[in-house]
Amino acid sequence: MKIRPIDERDWLVPREGTKFREVYSLMVHGMKSGEIAKVFPLTNPNTIRQMVFRIKNPPAHKQRPKWIMITESVSPQ
Repeated sequence: MKIRPIDERDWLVPREGTKFREVYSLMVHGMKSGEIAKVFPLTNPNTIRQMVFRIKNPPAHKQRPKWIMITESVSPQ
């Protein structure tokens, strides 16, 4: 089992291609759980709240690596 890393906010960074990752990206852009629930109308709002809680509160008993965001930058020429 691979332990998911945490970011600079101490939030869990979910795997790519999952609904958790979509919720995480919306959270990074400043959306609250009620706003995120409107983006996923077929998902129960309580499920979205649970995802937000699990992302913001990863289990503290596991040693987690810090996640370093790598951004692509265009070098001036």
